[in-house]
Amino acid sequence: MQRLPRKIFWGIGLASVMVIGVLIVTATGVPFWRNQARAETLESSAQEPSGQDDITMTVRTICPKCDPSFSLSIKAPAQIVPYEWADLEAQVAGRVEFIRKAEGAPVTDGELLVKIAVPDLDEEVKQKESIIRQRQADLALAQANQKIAQKTALVAAKNIEVEKAGVEAADGMLNYRTKEFNRLRGLVEDKAATQQVVEEHELLCKATHADLTKAKANVLKAEADLEQARAKLDAAAADVHLKGELIEVARKDRDHAQAMADYAKITAPFDGVVTRRNVNRGSFVQNATTAHTIPLMRVERRDIVTVTMRVPDTFASLVTNNTEAVIEMSEFPGLLIHGKVSRFSPSLEREANDHTLPVQVDLFNGTDEEYQKFLSKEKARKVPFDDLKEGPLPIIPTITGTRTDVPHRMYPGMYGEMHLVFRELSHVFLIPSDAIVRPGGTPYIYLVKNGKAALVPVEVQVDDQHLAKVAIITKTSTGVVKRNLTGEEQVIYSNQGELTDGEAVKAIPLDWTP
Repeated sequence: MQRLPRKIFWGIGLASVMVIGVLIVTATGVPFWRNQARAETLESSAQEPSGQDDITMTVRTICPKCDPSFSLSIKAPAQIVPYEWADLEAQVAGRVEFIRKAEGAPVTDGELLVKIAVPDLDEEVKQKESIIRQRQADLALAQANQKIAQKTALVAAKNIEVEKAGVEAADGMLNYRTKEFNRLRGLVEDKAATQQVVEEHELLCKATHADLTKAKANVLKAEADLEQARAKLDAAAADVHLKGELIEVARKDRDHAQAMADYAKITAPFDGVVTRRNVNRGSFVQNATTAHTIPLMRVERRDIVTVTMRVPDTFASLVTNNTEAVIEMSEFPGLLIHGKVSRFSPSLEREANDHTLPVQVDLFNGTDEEYQKFLSKEKARKVPFDDLKEGPLPIIPTITGTRTDVPHRMYPGMYGEMHLVFRELSHVFLIPSDAIVRPGGTPYIYLVKNGKAALVPVEVQVDDQHLAKVAIITKTSTGVVKRNLTGEEQVIYSNQGELTDGEAVKAIPLDWTP
């Protein structure tokens, strides 16, 4: 083996000494650096009283608070729709005979808009009128017969008195003949009269007795005739009543025929404007009740319009009839239309399954002078305001922005946005939006319970990215229970990303201002 040169040997030795020195310095420097870092930590802890130790994490907590000045708004697309509209359809089949109004033409309540030719129905009305006249003639005849029956009953009543007088006359004659017969029999015994004369008077006496019996029978017959006359009178009265009812039936038939014929006349259901016209004179239209048809025309009310929007379910519970609405229409740039919610449907179940709350704002679509005329007209109705929807009256909107002095008519179909401003939230307990964590996309908050961090699921009801209103969700055997914050909860507001559910923590309360 060849011997190494001296210089190489000394180089290797020097390198070994340097490596050993580095190892010694490293071994002795690590505890120093660790102690230095701990000293800095302790010094920082002294400046910020966190109370941290190696076992329990220190966190800052807050209690939910109310903010009397807290207000929240939601903005969503909005659309103007008519306050009232009616698609006018035919209820009879026939040819359009009359139509004058075109699109954009104003109409008044009850004005004739369309007339459909229905000659068969017109003739039926005339036929029913003829039947009424026939029934009236029958009634007149029945009334005449009733008068005859009344006179007949009167004659029958008088005839009873006549027959009774005949009974008295026959009875008197019988009494006379009996006495005469008895006298003659006595004369025969005295031989003052012959037997033949006595027999003749006996026959006269028997004949007079028969006359009396006949007179009594005539009385009974006269009484029976009276009963018969009275029965005929009752029948005549019933016939008069029947004829009167038949007239009413005929009138009802005529009214029904007239109603069917009136279906051929289509009138305006309210004051408004024609916005669609789909037929012309000579067009044949079908009965909408028996066939699939298109409306003849459409009438919309224009003195009032309705602005609609759909509120997300997280804001639905805050909507009231006093909620302020600020509307911006794309057709009116730079203008803000201020109003209030007129009505809303208290249900989130929609056909579109979008879980939204429909909200409507009714606005008077005119000037202050026109609004006063509108109120006077409504108050003068037999039942004031009975042609309006139940609830608050339409209001004149307050318009702010540029060119507010120029009249701005709103038309159905205009689009824009509506802001709903919720101001009555002074009683609601709020937390900072940053206190909410969303592991896996589900909202939670950390609460301090028995010295440990508890991860609690919540429902975020309102969140404006600064303050939030949440409800704590608790699962029970009967279902899910939601509870609003009470202000007593200790909500962890720091180190949420470092915590785990059930981890021991040391809470430092933090006084905060919403």
